[in-house]
Amino acid sequence: MFSLILGKSDCSTTPESESSLCSGSSYGNPAPSLNSTQLWSPEQCVKNIEDLFDSDKTIHSCYLCSKKGCTNTCTKSKFQHAWLSAKNWWLLYIENEGMYCIVCKKHNMKHPNNQRETFSGTPSVRFKVDALNTHSKCKLHSAAIESEMLQEVSYFHQEVTKKREVESSVLQMVFSSAYFLMKEFIANKKLLPLLDFMQKTCNVEALRYFNHRSARCQMEIFSTIGQTVKKEIIKKAQKAQAFGLMTDEATDISVTENLVTYIQFYCQDTGKVETFFLHVKMY
Repeated sequence: MFSLILGKSDCSTTPESESSLCSGSSYGNPAPSLNSTQLWSPEQCVKNIEDLFDSDKTIHSCYLCSKKGCTNTCTKSKFQHAWLSAKNWWLLYIENEGMYCIVCKKHNMKHPNNQRETFSGTPSVRFKVDALNTHSKCKLHSAAIESEMLQEVSYFHQEVTKKREVESSVLQMVFSSAYFLMKEFIANKKLLPLLDFMQKTCNVEALRYFNHRSARCQMEIFSTIGQTVKKEIIKKAQKAQAFGLMTDEATDISVTENLVTYIQFYCQDTGKVETFFLHVKMY
């Protein structure tokens, strides 16, 4: 909840004050009406009403009443149930209290001068169509809608920003997982199940931002790792005074001939004679 301070006159006490906030000379042109912009779905409207208002009270709103089949109030009042239309989706009426604006209530809109909270903290009891039209066009109501729209936009902005922040770490996790499969002689097709397991079971939420899951992308990952490992092996072999190659030809289950090559040399890093897989070529 937060309070936005806009305007100069109260938007709900008297016709004069409502008119001044909507078209007062201190502000030039009237604020454009955002009443036609319905921010929430019916389910979201109902959810916000449940969060903002006491369920023990008798509440009327466009979507609550349409769901319950309510067409009239239980108490005598000047409030007209027909005002609860899709046009006034933001309007809410509580019997024996008055009218509220759901959006202004959510954002705790207050007047900058007298701190009045009509239509938000306190109900409006001006049961006239003019009062509804004036409120829907006033700057406080427009500011509340704009704030709600900014919140929706900010969520997507946060998602994009977070995705950029974890992009490098996500790629590192994916390539490390792929390297583990290669080193342990596990089938390449187990990469995606392994990533899903890490995300759901190990709570690695950042992996949900990894979208390169196609077969082609997976082959590029394994190919990149293979080329990188091969370059590292060649660098080590170049430091040795001598090296030996062992080549053999093998036929796989598809009767495809493969020329497999291994390299052996004295590795200065480990101080031992090491043998590494170097290359395979299919004919």
